[in-house]
Formats: sequence, C-alpha cells, structure tokens
Amino acid sequence: MYTSSVLRPILAVLVVLLLVTTVYYVETSRQGRERCGELVVYAAIATQKPLNEIVELFESENCIDVTIIYEASGKLLSILELSKKGDIYISADPYYMDIAVRKGLVDKNSVSRIASLKLAVIIPKSNPANISSLYDLTKPGVRVGIAEESTVAVGRYTKKLLTSLGIYEEVKKNVVVYASNFGHLMNLVMTNSVDAIIGWSIGYCWYPNETLAIEVDSIESSSSYIVGGVTTFSENIEGSREFLSYISSPRVENIWKQYCYGVSR
Repeated sequence: MYTSSVLRPILAVLVVLLLVTTVYYVETSRQGRERCGELVVYAAIATQKPLNEIVELFESENCIDVTIIYEASGKLLSILELSKKGDIYISADPYYMDIAVRKGLVDKNSVSRIASLKLAVIIPKSNPANISSLYDLTKPGVRVGIAEESTVAVGRYTKKLLTSLGIYEEVKKNVVVYASNFGHLMNLVMTNSVDAIIGWSIGYCWYPNETLAIEVDSIESSSSYIVGGVTTFSENIEGSREFLSYISSPRVENIWKQYCYGVSR
C-alpha cells in the first residue's frame, strides 16, 4: 500500500520529534556518570551491522562511551539541524554530507570516506516471482519495495539508477511499499511482504540464509560510499576524530568486508 502524500510529511515530522527526544534522553541519562569521554553518533542504518561490532571493539580499547542513533541519512540530517546535539554524522550518501557541511553542521576538514556501497536486487531465497534481473521488476504483478527517495540514500540512488536505464516509471507501477529506511527495506524481504527490493547489496550479507542478491550493471548511478564527519557543535572533537579514524582503519577492515562493504585504502 502506498503511503499517501498527506501522511508522509506528518510521519516525517513525528520521526524527527522522536529522534530529538531520544537524543535528549541520551544526554540527560548520562549526567552524573563518571567517564573519560562519550560520543553521540548519528549513523545511516545501512552501517548498523558492522558498526555495532566495531563500536564494541572501540569501547573495549578506549575509555569512551559511544551511543549510536540509526536512521535514514536524510532524516538524521534533519535531527542535526534541529537539535544541534551530537558529535558525529555518518551518511550512506555524500549528497547529505555535502548539505551538512554547507549548512555549517559538520566540519568540512573532518569528513572522511569509510566504505563503499553498491545497489542490487534483493529477493527472498524462495524467489516466488522468479526474478532473475533488474528488468524483471517491470513485469505485471511483481511486488516491488523501494526506499523513500527524498530522505533515504538508497532510495535516491534507486531512482537515479532506474531513470538512467529508462525503466523508472515501469518499475514504479509495481511498487507496493516505500520503505522509511534501509532496515525497513530489508524487513520487507525477510517477511515476504514483497517479491523484490532494490537495496544495497550488503543486505544479502546481513541475511545470507534468507535472501539472494542479483547484481545490477556497474554504472556510476549504482554505487555510493559511506562518509563520516565531526559536527561543528561536538563537545568531544578529539574523541570524535579518534572514533572516525578507528572505524575506517585497517584494524577493523575485515568487519566491513565480512558484511560485503567495499573497502579500499
């Protein structure tokens, strides 16, 4: 079922308010606790699996507590702008990071590349609609899920890819759900709510026993990269820079690779 044009703005505002409240709770709940450092990180949900593991390692090797708030890149950008709280912003799309820098929310000199992403068609392992290529998503009756184009990085890239191939309108006719973030998009496949999604290929490595991934042509519009930067209102700039350096270092490269992210040094 399509999300109506009337409800989408209301839902977006509710998500923003919820996340602002979460940030406030994190900040207030920490008051009075002795720590040598703490960080609040806003990270694209497409980084969740490897980043959770990396944060565990980082905290075990450093006396810094890290709290991560996961959501779609565009929604997190709105949170940054509204709350002026937090230390690090990690986007699944340089587009949103450029906006953050332009608005003075992230220090341009702190921005660094972390890992790369690539689009794929992801289907349930049972493949009920017999999908074998991206073009099969144009066939009548195929239930397709894609991410919101205005706030979700993978949704923005999906539109770019389909438009470049001239099949955007045809695929759009088969879209039954617009996912609010990458996690929601993957859940559509896991619950067999759709026959296929267009998402980051890492989704298969998140759930290798339940899904299959079909690669798309290697063209510019099918690839993105994860980028991180320190906010201009961070209260722990040194710790933030240390964290960004750590998550993109050879020390944790194998964790990113384990989940099929591209890593090049």
